Amino acid sequence: MIRGKRVFILLCCVFLLLLGGCGAKEIKLDAAATADKLASEVAFKDQLSPLNDKAAFKLFGLDDSTVVSQKVYAGTGATAEEIGVWECKDENAAKMVQSAVEQRVKDQTQAFANYVPGELTKLKSPFIKTYGKYVVYVCCDDTTQVQKVIDSFTK
Repeated sequence: MIRGKRVFILLCCVFLLLLGGCGAKEIKLDAAATADKLASEVAFKDQLSPLNDKAAFKLFGLDDSTVVSQKVYAGTGATAEEIGVWECKDENAAKMVQSAVEQRVKDQTQAFANYVPGELTKLKSPFIKTYGKYVVYVCCDDTTQVQKVIDSFTK
């Protein structure tokens, strides 16, 4: 009887150890490398150019109190196409960055509604995802390639 209890307890401990190994893998992205790969592997109609940090912060209403590193590409203004990858200080900062990105999309939607209404399709379903303390944003025609690029970094 006692031996059976010991075996049961031992099996429970082994199970808990195995279960602990199934936790989510911590994702690490290099903001610049990820944005560069997105710029080269995703189809864009516009010519996207990288912005310096000051311009990127201004464009999205951010600052270095929440962002560790970033890489942002913007188009000529003829389209709504953009790329942004941010490494944030922590997950709470990532939520603030995601909110800023969502606000940018709303602002762009209003700006393009009368200017180039054809761009509204992109703005209705941009790629905006948070991976722990990282935020990835891409506004383009087809976000399926975006997910493939991100998967190449996260798997």
